[in-house]
Amino acid sequence: MIRVRRPVLLVLAGMFLAVAPMFSVSSAFAAKKASPVKSTEAKKAPKKVDGKVLFNFETDMDGWRIPDWAFEKSDNAAVEASISSEFSSLGKKSLKLSSKFPPKMWSGSYVEIEKESGDYMDFSPFPTLRVDVFLPANAPKKMKGEIILTVGDAWAWTEMRQPVELTPGAWTILQANVLPDSTSWKTRLTPELVSDVRKLGVRISCNQGSYIGPIYIDNVRLEGSPAK
Repeated sequence: MIRVRRPVLLVLAGMFLAVAPMFSVSSAFAAKKASPVKSTEAKKAPKKVDGKVLFNFETDMDGWRIPDWAFEKSDNAAVEASISSEFSSLGKKSLKLSSKFPPKMWSGSYVEIEKESGDYMDFSPFPTLRVDVFLPANAPKKMKGEIILTVGDAWAWTEMRQPVELTPGAWTILQANVLPDSTSWKTRLTPELVSDVRKLGVRISCNQGSYIGPIYIDNVRLEGSPAK
């Protein structure tokens, strides 16, 4: 039987106490290191989408305006269009469409970009047209937004078949298919019309409700794989 002298036991105990804090520190350090790795893994990079931004309003109005004829309409709700840094879905600025929707009737607030001859827009390379719209939280429910095109030599006014209901306090995406013969529009789009867009507009409408305040428009874009 081997006997271990007491001094030796004391030395071994002292070594254990000296080493134990080292293991404790190493474990805490490992835990701190592991946490960000898990967070990084949880936040996957967004999937890249083919597309082209047409207007983002970062420097100016990009030619967008409320047309003069709109102010002559009894159901017009548009008051003023300007650039704002209050809300944006892309970058730091957006188009602010100040509006006044009267109660107990349908009314619309409309803003557009009209291109000059020789600079008409061609949407044919991409299948989808999208526009982001922000409606403040104090706006009534059931307000709707839609994209409107003016196309071809006849300057045909072409509305979306189904306007999109906007969510107060959030960004809503207006989306329409711009491929030839798309069912997104009330008027049939031919290949010639898709490549000859004279005007691009956004209309916000309210039926029977009342709202005085801004609406924000941003990130007007084409998306999807380009046609070969």
